[in-house]
Amino acid sequence: KASSKIDPITYEVVRHSLWNINEEHGATIQRLSGSPVAMYALDLNPSILSEDGEFVFFGPYMQYMSGVTDTKLNGF
Repeated sequence: KASSKIDPITYEVVRHSLWNINEEHGATIQRLSGSPVAMYALDLNPSILSEDGEFVFFGPYMQYMSGVTDTKLNGF
């Protein structure tokens, strides 16, 4: 939900923090998986979702399936 009371500086700090969390998530998957697909093709998609499975933030990796991630999770 959008709010007109959000401080732009706080917004950018939170946005960059979420970006960094997803960067670290993706880097951890690459280091630990041992899969050439994850290590070299970067075919992975770390993401942060709400408790309801709604999109909050996606990482900078494979974006092809990003649009349907919340749809897949809401089916459970």
